[in-house]
Amino acid sequence: MSSLVLDASILVDALRPAAPGSQANCDRLKAADALFTPHIIDVECLSAWRAMRLRGEIDDHGLASTPLISRIHELSSTVTPYDSAYVAIAEALAVPLLTREARLTRASGPRCQFELM
Repeated sequence: MSSLVLDASILVDALRPAAPGSQANCDRLKAADALFTPHIIDVECLSAWRAMRLRGEIDDHGLASTPLISRIHELSSTVTPYDSAYVAIAEALAVPLLTREARLTRASGPRCQFELM
């Protein structure tokens, strides 16, 4: 059995066909019996894609698939993907987001309530 742990850089390139070595990455991933990632892989990938989008290397087409990931991606033009993850969860649950990050409470885009501590 062939198992692998992926870091975000491999997944980002594998999902971006024009990336150097992306075909080799895809072939290696397809050959594995099991793939493992930490729970933060979605946000890590969104962070990388955000940077590429801001540099004009990619567009928004096809980057987000689940409701929370889609919302995190939508927010990433004004809020970091990491902060967007907290906002998206607070919005989905319709509960306040408790934070010490004043800049986050002033950001445009979030629709949740904030409690600034």
